[in-house]
This record gives sequence, structure tokens and C-alpha cells, in this order.
Amino acid sequence: MTIAVIPATALLLFAGGCALWAQPSMHRESKDYLDAVHGLSLSELLTRAREAYPAILAAREQVDAARGARLQAGLKTNPAIDVSYLSGPLVRNGGEDQFSVQLSLLVERRGKRAARMNLANQEIDVRKGQESVETRRIDYEVKRAYYDALAAVQILRTTESLIALTERNLTLIRARVQHGESAELEGRLARVEVERLRATLPAAGAAVEQALLQLATWTQLPAAGIRLKTGNPPPPEGLSPEKLLPLALSARPELQVLEAEWKRAEADASLARQQARPDPTWYVQFNKGRSQNAQFGVDAAGLPARVRDNDNILGGGVSIPLAIRDRNQGRIAAADAEARAASLRRDAGRRLVEGEVRRALLEWQSSRESARRLSANVLGQTRENLKTIQASYELGELRLLDVLQEQRRLLELEREYAGLLRAASFALVELERSMGSDLSTQGAVQ
Repeated sequence: MTIAVIPATALLLFAGGCALWAQPSMHRESKDYLDAVHGLSLSELLTRAREAYPAILAAREQVDAARGARLQAGLKTNPAIDVSYLSGPLVRNGGEDQFSVQLSLLVERRGKRAARMNLANQEIDVRKGQESVETRRIDYEVKRAYYDALAAVQILRTTESLIALTERNLTLIRARVQHGESAELEGRLARVEVERLRATLPAAGAAVEQALLQLATWTQLPAAGIRLKTGNPPPPEGLSPEKLLPLALSARPELQVLEAEWKRAEADASLARQQARPDPTWYVQFNKGRSQNAQFGVDAAGLPARVRDNDNILGGGVSIPLAIRDRNQGRIAAADAEARAASLRRDAGRRLVEGEVRRALLEWQSSRESARRLSANVLGQTRENLKTIQASYELGELRLLDVLQEQRRLLELEREYAGLLRAASFALVELERSMGSDLSTQGAVQ
């Protein structure tokens, strides 16, 4: 029984798979991804991501939390009130009782509150720097997804153009076959080429959709509703390490965070030294006591009465901790070591940024030059060659195989060129990331 069921099940699965394979794939055309009027430019996508991405919003909340900590650091200490009552009758000790009220206030030594405020301000600067780092990270991801989408759209558009050209040739071949001017073999070759190109459309469309899904993640927009604006802004010119390095050292958010962390560590060390100085606690105290004993005296009426004492006492004083053993030595040593470590991290970060800027600039220049040479010396000529061969074929001077061969050559070159443009765009994004500032906020599909 099992042997008979398994082949039947496999046959049903195979038939279902073939049915699904035979169904035409639904994909959007390249023009559906672009909108020169209502589409989203790169700057608009960046603005949207900065306003909506949760990680950036969380970083801003951290800044607000640091502001709250600064508010707390600036508050002065509260006074304290101590109230006590002692009763002798509760323990069968005659008629004695005592009531006491004490009001005390811890008075911080000069400089402590200012040191706390300074530390809190430095913490705010650190949190702001971390917000900038997170914002630049999301900018980097948005730009990469944007340029990735444009490169994928370009490949999809080229494929669609070649399909349209081959279908045009197929129509021409059918007319020639009817008039006996061409063999049916050419028609079959053209149909095969059309189907071959159509077979690449799902992958090309999926590449665009994947890039749009990335954009949707960063911008919190629905991927199906994203349309891109196209343009071709002039790339930045005259870039050199001498011009870029000072800008990177001053604008890179990671360096700003390292600088703020160093200042925070210095402020923490200063606060640790201030905390080593003891703070006096001033107090005012009022005591009221009543007592009576076994002795008798004479009251105002001349009658015998027990002797009673009523005492009201007002006084004050000060309590000062004696910093004999604990002078905050460990806290000071730890804070000084952390300040030295933060200084070393800052210096290391600067050297790292210098290397990143030089490498990113070299990568961008090389990939941009490769794309320029391919476009100027190869791609343009290949497009013209295809037009000439197509015209010659329509006049009957060349074979269809010549047209198909040139189409395939052009498609490979277009894909290579799109890859180079993508690499150049990614290199520019990496250069902007390494610098911490924007050199270009527009993308291009050529």
C-alpha cells in the first residue's frame, strides 16, 4: 500500500509545482517604481527615517532622561525634622516624660553642586552625541537601500527595453516568414530570446522589492507605496584628504561622543575630589521635659504637694564627619583612570577616522572612474552598435543572431555599469559616513 501511495503523491506535488511554474509571474514594471513628480527623493526619505525610526526616537528620549538627571543634580538638599517623645510611666518609672524636636540641614561645601551640574551637562552631551551616531547610522542604511533600489530599477528597465526590442524583431520575422523572406528558425530563436529575458524579470523585480523593503523598514512607510524620484546631480569635485580630514575630525559623531565621554570622565574625577570633603550638618533642637519625685513641698496655697520640674531647652549644633580613614581615595583613583582611558580612546578614534576617510575616498574615486570610463568608452558605443545592427537587420543585411549577440553584450554591459554605479554610490555613502557629514543628498539613474 505504501509503495503505491508515494509515487502518486509525488506526482501530484510535481503537477502542482508545474502548474505554479506555468503561471505568469506578476511583477511591477520599472516605471512603476519611479515618479518624477510625487516620488520620494533621498532627502525626503532621510527626513522620514529621522522622524519615525524607533531607535532614533529612543536616543532622543535618552537625551531627555539626561536633562532630567541634570535637573535633579542642581537641586539643593532638603531639611530634616526629627520628633521624639520619651515617657517614664510606660515603663513604670514615675511621672517623667520628655518631648524633643530637631531641625537639621546638610550644607554642601562650595563646589559640589557645581561639580554635579558639570557632570550632568557632560552626560547630556554624550547622549546627544549618541543620538547623532544613531541618526548617521540610519542615514547610512537609507542611502544604501536607496542606491540599491535605483541600480536594480536600472537593470530591470534595461531588460524591459531588450524584451521590447526582441518582440519587435519577432513581429518583423513573422511578417517575413509569411512572405517567404525568412526561415521559421529565426522566429524560434527570437521567441527563445524573449522568454530568456522574461525569465530574468522576476529576479530583477525582486531585487527592487528587496531594496524597497529595506527603505520601508528604515522609514516606517509601506513598501508598496514607495516611489522614487530620479535625478543626476553633479558629484562632489575636488575632494582630497587635506580637505576632508579636518571636516571629519570636527563633524564625525563618534569622535564627538568620545570627546564628550572624556569630558564626562574629567567631570566625574572632579566630583570625586569634591565628595572627599565632608559636609557639615547644622541643627536646631528644642527639648521639653517634665518630672516629679517623692519629695514634698508647699504650693502657692500653703498646702503640701509633690515637687515637679518643667524644663524648656533650646539649642543647636553642627555635625561634621571626620575624614580620617575614608577620604574617597578609591573613587578618585578609579575616576582618574577612567579619564585617562577616555583620553586614549579619543586619540585612537581620531587615528581610526583618518584611515577610514582615506580608504573611503580612494574607493569612491576608483569606482567612479571605472563607471565613467565604461560609460564613455564602451557603453555608449555598444548602444550605437546595437542600433546600427538592428537597422541593418531590418534591411535584411544581417542575421538575427547578430542582433541577439549584440543585445546580450549590451545587457551584460548595462548590468556591469549598474554594478559600478552602485559601487560608486556605496563608496560615496561610506565616505560620508566616515566624515560624519553629507556630500550628496540625491541619487541618479542614468
